Amino acid sequence: MRGNRLFAAIGLAVAVFVFAAGSAVAKYVVDAPDLPSTGEDPLLPALPLPPKPGDPSTPQRPLPNPALGPKVGAAGIAAAKEVIAADPVLRSVLGDRIYVPTEFVPWVVRPTVNDHQVVGADVKLSLSRPLSTSTPLPAADFHDDGTYEKTKLHAKIENATGLHVLVDLRTSEVVRIRPNDAAKVSELPGNTYDTEDVGK
Repeated sequence: MRGNRLFAAIGLAVAVFVFAAGSAVAKYVVDAPDLPSTGEDPLLPALPLPPKPGDPSTPQRPLPNPALGPKVGAAGIAAAKEVIAADPVLRSVLGDRIYVPTEFVPWVVRPTVNDHQVVGADVKLSLSRPLSTSTPLPAADFHDDGTYEKTKLHAKIENATGLHVLVDLRTSEVVRIRPNDAAKVSELPGNTYDTEDVGK
């Protein structure tokens, strides 16, 4: 009899513990905040999935290729060389110096956002010996639409080892002459052109 009472007491104690534990679990579930159903453990942060190739929400954009940008072209280079060779200011300033064109950077204007036109070339000249001059040089004030107003640079230029010559291929003329950054540039009286970036 005593054994049966002992087993009954143990059984009752186990039943009370299970009921109490079940009540605690039920209370946690009821009081828990509403969490979105993601099919994953809500206690872990949801990591974004990497974009799939071809996914329209993440368009794949090719990297820009400088080689595919606007160019002066062979015809433009030949025309720019002719304009430079015939320019009277350059011939006077250079004297018997030999010059070598080393770079042709396209001068581009954009009539629309998605369009561009190569209208000239910024030609880099390397000189056989340094140049110093106080001769007024052609310059221009440019506008966003590609138009410009001609002016003059009045400055003393010393020890320029090269020149940048801007050629307008539409009018076949030299628009601007400026020394490279090796030169010392000193503004002369009467100058109205901004000399801040003349040697750049």
